Amino acid sequence: MKIVKPLRLGLLSRPYRMRGRQRLGLAVFALATLDEQALLQPEADLWSLAGEALGEDGVLDLAVPKPCAEFLVSGAAYTAHQQDRTACMARVRVGELEKTLAVFGDRYWLDGKPTPPAPFEAMPLDWAHAFGGPEYADNPHGRGAGDERIAGVRTRRLPNVEPARGRMQRPDQRPEPAGFGPVSPLWPRRFARAGQYHESWLDDGFPGFLDTLDPHFFNAAAPDQWWPGQPGLAAGTPYALWNLHPRLPCQQGALPRWRARCLLRRAGETALEDVALRLTTAWFFPDRERLLLIYHGATDIAQDDGADIELAMPALDAADAPRPLAHYEAVLAQRLDAQDGALHALRDKDLLPAQALGPWDALQAANPMEQPFAVNQRARGAAIRAQLGEQARAHGVDPRAYEPPPAPMPAAPQLDDLPDIARHMRQAAQEARIDALHARRRMAEALQARGAELPPAMGAAALAAAADGAGRGGPPSLHNHPALATLQELARAQPLGSGADRLDAGSVGARLREAQQQLGRLYLHAAHHQPPAEAARPARAARLRRRVQALMAGSRDLAGLDLTGADLSGLDLRGARCVGTWMEGADLSGALLDDADLSQAVLARAHAEGGSWRRAVLAGANLGQAALDGVDLAGARLSSPVLDGIVLVDCALSASRWNDCHLAGARLERCRFDQAELDTVTFWQGTLLRETGFAAARLARVTWLDCELDGLDFAGARLRRCAWVQSQCGAAPNWAGAELQTCCVVETDMPHAVFAGATLRECSLRDTVLDHADFTGAALWRCDLSQASLGGASLARARAPDSLFIRADLGGASLAEADLPGALLQKATLTHADLRGANLFRADLGLAVLDDTSDTRGAYTHLANTRPRARHGR
Repeated sequence: MKIVKPLRLGLLSRPYRMRGRQRLGLAVFALATLDEQALLQPEADLWSLAGEALGEDGVLDLAVPKPCAEFLVSGAAYTAHQQDRTACMARVRVGELEKTLAVFGDRYWLDGKPTPPAPFEAMPLDWAHAFGGPEYADNPHGRGAGDERIAGVRTRRLPNVEPARGRMQRPDQRPEPAGFGPVSPLWPRRFARAGQYHESWLDDGFPGFLDTLDPHFFNAAAPDQWWPGQPGLAAGTPYALWNLHPRLPCQQGALPRWRARCLLRRAGETALEDVALRLTTAWFFPDRERLLLIYHGATDIAQDDGADIELAMPALDAADAPRPLAHYEAVLAQRLDAQDGALHALRDKDLLPAQALGPWDALQAANPMEQPFAVNQRARGAAIRAQLGEQARAHGVDPRAYEPPPAPMPAAPQLDDLPDIARHMRQAAQEARIDALHARRRMAEALQARGAELPPAMGAAALAAAADGAGRGGPPSLHNHPALATLQELARAQPLGSGADRLDAGSVGARLREAQQQLGRLYLHAAHHQPPAEAARPARAARLRRRVQALMAGSRDLAGLDLTGADLSGLDLRGARCVGTWMEGADLSGALLDDADLSQAVLARAHAEGGSWRRAVLAGANLGQAALDGVDLAGARLSSPVLDGIVLVDCALSASRWNDCHLAGARLERCRFDQAELDTVTFWQGTLLRETGFAAARLARVTWLDCELDGLDFAGARLRRCAWVQSQCGAAPNWAGAELQTCCVVETDMPHAVFAGATLRECSLRDTVLDHADFTGAALWRCDLSQASLGGASLARARAPDSLFIRADLGGASLAEADLPGALLQKATLTHADLRGANLFRADLGLAVLDDTSDTRGAYTHLANTRPRARHGR
């Protein structure tokens, strides 16, 4: 179930079964201030505050609707408002309900009488200071139920917190612990309401609540803090709290006038369902000046775990101004938007009353003008203005006549404003790009109208072409730029500038070389994104070929050469050093590049039919949109190359090593990665892999995302932390004898897949279509196949201890002699399944669907759970 909620609300949900009905309980939490105009606080504050109050065995809420409303109080009692510092009365009144506790300083029994209480300033009103002790089941955290050794003396305490009436008179008394806080559901005085067990419950009610359950079990407070028969508290209910704050003797107010709701969307539906919630709990934290409101509701569900509920969105309205359902449908659409959804998730005002939204935290509440950064910026601006003013006065100019008024400091953005800010920024950026292009075009046209000759790249036609994405391909070069000669002549004629900024012929050359190097680095990574380079003309191609042959006869060093579009087909380039060589669009058909170093080489759109590149080094090379057909790349090493759009057909890649590789829009057909090593490799964005084999390969952190997979072979491979995500499978993949560890398949169906004899450890095939798959003799250690479709699949003799098959469809599957100890088959479909001789020791088949067509002859079912039994075929 997806949760879509404001940042200032919490939500707990709980599917449960009660008296034959499957229900989803909902609890919405709102932490507010105790101000006259209550302000909602961040959810993180809620959990922090509740954690302090609950202790180690406390429970915030059971997320099941309470039969009647109640109040709770956590905090301490204070004596600051009276002369007697040894005792006080802590008193609470909410509506017409009132409760008082007597609070004392530390006391001990002496000769059967209490000693005078010690003075105190604050006494925690928790169960540790109420009656109880380690041997007292109704409050094992308390004091007074038994003797203890204090400062070497054996003695017995009295509780610090007692009821206002009926206080302890003797050490042997066993009163009920007194307090305002929540009672643990495990303590007998509350657990007794959970009901009595009957044998018939196993068949009719398990695993739901007992039929004899008293719904008041879900009330956390003591009964004298309930409103019997009143299911919810009214908005605006008055309250008063005495001696529960260090500065305020009495805190008075009214519960906020809010109405909570929870919008649900069921699986397969588009409409939202509005679940009405009622305010069942008002939980006060007086010394923290906070109030926790808990709203409860429930709805019927079809699945016992609520799997039919797709989405939940809690919200809060002003009690007298509920917003229409259409408003929440629009808000949900915004929050699920792929582009701006994350920003809309920060806008609480869409799901909460505007008047209940205060500053997010103390930093936001503070004046932004007084923040250190703003103060420093103002001081720096004043210093700069003073310096400029002195310079102006030194030249006889009054700066006041020219100094513009300081710009007003913009208001600090709020979280609610971020979606609008992002939209305005995108719009402004788009308008700025358009304005810049128009301005440059107008300038170029004006200069040309005056007869000025502009470099081609600055003309209006060139600007229009640039706007259309047109331009030349090939490697970049500044050597023939029209402005270069003018700039060099100007630098030689009269050096410009002074000191570090001096511009002379030498510095011009150095800066141009640096610029050329930067362009070369950019070209290395982006050559495949620009228009294709033209093939070398015949004369240049012949000249380049002769030069390469001459170098190969000598140093074999081709590093840094520009061989763009060259014909290098059939050449023997074995052992060549081609570091940083530009070979975009080159013809390498039949070339021998064994042991060549092609690091940082540009091979974008290069093509080769046949040839050998065995053990070639391709670290950081750009092979974007290259096409290799029948090339032998056995033992090649590819580290962080550019491989977008590469085409590999009938290539041998055995024993090759791939590291940090990303193939987007690539095509691999009939390639063999046998015994190759792939680490951190991603095939994505429509990459096609057809009849490609990874037999006996080692793959780690390899991902196939949005790919077309047809007939892949992983037989005998070892795969670790690999993933197949949102891809399409043609011919079934083969993992026979493979080892897979912590791998997962997500939204990728693989019917007829072969896992025979494979070993899978902690892998996830959840929600995957694996109909007629072959897991014969496979080992699945703690794997998750929940909700997978395994119709007609073979798991004969498979071992799957502690694996999950929850809601899996195993109709017609063979699990003959399968070893399934501790496996979870809850709600699985096992009609027409063959379970003969299967080991189901301690397996859980609760709600699994079996009928007369399920063959369980010879199955070992000792300690297997078969309850509850499925009803009506599910």
